Amino acid sequence: MIQWHYTKMGLKQGPVPEDELRAKIRRGEISDATLVWRDGMADWLPLAQVAELKPGAPKVEPELTATPQ
Repeated sequence: MIQWHYTKMGLKQGPVPEDELRAKIRRGEISDATLVWRDGMADWLPLAQVAELKPGAPKVEPELTATPQ
């Protein structure tokens, strides 16, 4: 299962399973401006720029392993 990291009040949070992250998005705990990261991503991105986390997007397995920066 994909594990996600996100920022809250400038602090890195996680890892959390994708289902938990999606629940936080639905509840409004995470906004489009929240930075998110998972293994395989080159850098942290605002949620609005991560297509795989948009409503209805299929879950994607990471291809690469990296350490959050």
